[in-house]
Amino acid sequence: PEESYIEVLGDMLNRKGEGHWEVMNAACPGHTTFQGRKYLEEHGLAFEPDIVLFDLGMNDTLPLSLKYATPDHEVQAVPSWAGNLGRTLATLPSYSLLKRAMAGIVGRPNPNQVRVPMKHQLANQDAARKLGKSEGFKTLFFSQVSVFPIGPGGRAQCKYVPEGYSPYADICGAFADLEGNAGLYFHDPIHANALGHAVIAATVFEKLEDIGWTR
Repeated sequence: PEESYIEVLGDMLNRKGEGHWEVMNAACPGHTTFQGRKYLEEHGLAFEPDIVLFDLGMNDTLPLSLKYATPDHEVQAVPSWAGNLGRTLATLPSYSLLKRAMAGIVGRPNPNQVRVPMKHQLANQDAARKLGKSEGFKTLFFSQVSVFPIGPGGRAQCKYVPEGYSPYADICGAFADLEGNAGLYFHDPIHANALGHAVIAATVFEKLEDIGWTR
């Protein structure tokens, strides 16, 4: 945990920045800009943040499948009876077999539809920034990257850039600068290892310092 970019960034801010800093990880695997926006609106404000690192966007482009059956902004709360029924069915061997059999048919990804369409993605980012203006926090967006292959020779490919949303931390550029060594900083194509987290932390710190937010 102490090697995550959140912890490394916190150490850098407290060593090199002004004042005392607390950096909190409010992320969740698989979250999209929609879920990040909702988290801010319903839970994040309670922490009275000064800066929000809005490191979201890549998951928006995942195609719809059995796991993500409808676009995020259309998903409604699951009725309690349906949740209870699902838990009951999950205990039945026949249901598990049927679910696995159907996954290859019903669950095929639809590349023509994504979890968060671009117009909603832009709206979510805009809502996060406007919320910051009204509630008194600054918002830093991120570009996001994938690497292939893993290990020597792996090069960074920019997967998402928050166009029109400034300032943003250029994570893509930081790993692109590593050229064929970028693959050494990841343990799969999209998740950085400890070395990669150190690069992300340094990139974010330098951006915060450059725009004057560390003071």
